[in-house]
Amino acid sequence: MGSDRTPHSVAGCGAGQSRWQPLLVVALVLLAFGRCLTNGFTYDDFGTLVDNPGVHAGSPWQAVVDPETHTSIRPVRMYRPLRTMLFQAEHAVFGMHPAGFHLVSLVLHALVALQLLWLTRRLLGASVALPVALVFACHPLASEVVVSIKAQDDLLAANAMLWVCRRFVDGRVTGTVRGCLSVVGLAALALLSKESAVILPVLLATIGWARLPAVTTLRTRGLVLAGAVAFLTAAYLFVRHELLAAATVDGSAPAAHLLPTSLAHLPLYWLRVVWPFSLSADYSGVHVLGFGSGVLWISVLTQAAAAALLWRTRWPVVRAGGVFACLALAPGCNLLPGYVAVAERFAYLSIAGCVAVLFGLHQMVAARWQGVRSRRPLFIALLGVLCAGSFVRTGDWRDNETLFGATAASPWSSSIMQRFLVNELLRQGRTEEAAAQLPADAGAALSPDSARARRERSQAALLAMQRGQWRQAADVLALVVASPQALTGDWLNYGTALTNLGDRRAAETAFARVLAAEPEHAGALRMLGRLAFEGGDFASATDRFTRAVAREPGNANARYFLVLSRWRNDDVDGAITELRRAVADGVDVAPLIAADPATWANAPEALRAALPLRSR
Repeated sequence: MGSDRTPHSVAGCGAGQSRWQPLLVVALVLLAFGRCLTNGFTYDDFGTLVDNPGVHAGSPWQAVVDPETHTSIRPVRMYRPLRTMLFQAEHAVFGMHPAGFHLVSLVLHALVALQLLWLTRRLLGASVALPVALVFACHPLASEVVVSIKAQDDLLAANAMLWVCRRFVDGRVTGTVRGCLSVVGLAALALLSKESAVILPVLLATIGWARLPAVTTLRTRGLVLAGAVAFLTAAYLFVRHELLAAATVDGSAPAAHLLPTSLAHLPLYWLRVVWPFSLSADYSGVHVLGFGSGVLWISVLTQAAAAALLWRTRWPVVRAGGVFACLALAPGCNLLPGYVAVAERFAYLSIAGCVAVLFGLHQMVAARWQGVRSRRPLFIALLGVLCAGSFVRTGDWRDNETLFGATAASPWSSSIMQRFLVNELLRQGRTEEAAAQLPADAGAALSPDSARARRERSQAALLAMQRGQWRQAADVLALVVASPQALTGDWLNYGTALTNLGDRRAAETAFARVLAAEPEHAGALRMLGRLAFEGGDFASATDRFTRAVAREPGNANARYFLVLSRWRNDDVDGAITELRRAVADGVDVAPLIAADPATWANAPEALRAALPLRSR
């Protein structure tokens, strides 16, 4: 497998310069992605962190045994306990300030790049280690993982997996029982970070069997250790399956039919490594394929032919990089059924393998044709272009409006991002801008079985609700909820419109449909609490608002009405306690109190004394 040719260095450094290499890697990380420190929370950050009670009020032990603590997005089911525990720690330190979370992501990404630098130098030599680490550190394809706080599970898993590999190839570690146990323990951390770490046994076995100078003594011992990690992985998969099966999360596990779609689109990741522009946070617009699709098998055969050609080069860097890239991409193929067929975060670790292949091919050409020489200025220019691309892409993740707008223009995205953009504009009260995003016939008489009709009618209803046109919103939503395409959010909006029209009985029926699908839906509980409060049933209102606060502790309206409900239910001490808890949790209820002075003028003296100063 080896070669007697001496690889030509693309951006090599002498041994005396190696101490500066980690600083170069960290500097590129900051140049490329440091801008994210001014970003806010975006997209799935809200479901996994901002609105997730498991982060705010959960315990580390609960995160290990209860999958429902890992996201508030329904019907998504996942098992990522180490990420949830990290979020809990970050929340305790930073509160809900996004800069702190982004700083942790930057540090984790820098650690991944540094570990790749060490591991690549050990296995493949210094001539390729620094270029691979530098390109990986600033590559735009890594932007989703680095800039989206939700993706800290990918960063944790990548760090743990590379740490396992580093200790695995260190003879001083694997030569002792304690060292072998540390490898298995680190593998457990990787698996608890994200299920993508299931490739570890195959990765370790491949390293142990490879004919690389650094691991020639690992053959038997390494395969035994890889077997132990494989046993641990099987145990993890069993526990994960049982916990997810026992969870009460609404919805079922995703279907495995995304596997052929993922396989067919694997070349897209390689294309994004070579041309990392026009990136997208959403690839739901890709054509879903079945195992009988001709496109699938043409893609698979083309990939197999390309892999065979690369393997025939007999160039160690090309072979090793290709194997690593393929293994790193395998979890993203929906071998464990997932919710999306293609996502750029799936390619995070494989970037290093793809870059190693490219630099290996350069070395091979330079060794055979001496007229081909590396150009350090060109390599530096390449890094500059990559940093610029990452800098721009990081800005796209600044907030939801920017991200949804940038993604909606992508040819890979379906209409979901357009809908998200409309919802975000409506949330900000920018009604006319939201209306401009809707087609002219939104809400018209389309087929009730049409998914497009549901989306457009829902958005038209949201627009009417934003304008206070409750009757129009209710009429449009009545068509939506009569459709098989109706979602729980449609029933929630329908009930809200009916509430504002004074149709209490019909509104309660709509909210009951929401709770039938998701028993602890915070929005439905808040609205039912409001109806109970307005009807004078303060005990029921207290119960519903208490449950809503447990699901969304940061919701000011729920906290405010919980205080009111306890007071009206003759529980003044309970009202004072809830008010103090809201203030201690940083929930700003003062504007709501100040907006209703007549109510609070009649409050008991003890309760008025507990009010925030700004609302007295």
